Amino acid sequence: MADRLVLGQLLLALGGVGALVAFLSGAVSTAWLVNCGQLLYLNRSHAHSPVLADRGRLTVHTQLVGAFFLGGLLGATGFKYLGYISTVPLATLLLLLVMRPVLEDWQRAQDRGARRENP
Repeated sequence: MADRLVLGQLLLALGGVGALVAFLSGAVSTAWLVNCGQLLYLNRSHAHSPVLADRGRLTVHTQLVGAFFLGGLLGATGFKYLGYISTVPLATLLLLLVMRPVLEDWQRAQDRGARRENP
């Protein structure tokens, strides 16, 4: 995993954001395909441990790939028919989706800081 992250950072430095997006979408697609293969695999031999798909991970990857596709389709269609203004509602939606984890991380950091000051 670490070598993939280093490769992603290298791609960002050399090729810009487009290369990183291509790297990330390739990594997600590969993980999705591996889980689909495990799901469809027929376990014929009982001598070895069975090959089982991680259905939770497969669900997350399927939703992620679907969200990439749907977001790209909606963004391109909105930009074509409405212009730049169509990006404002989508950016606002993304900002709202990100706010909860950011606030939770900030709260955790505040709690850790308070515990360090008052042991």
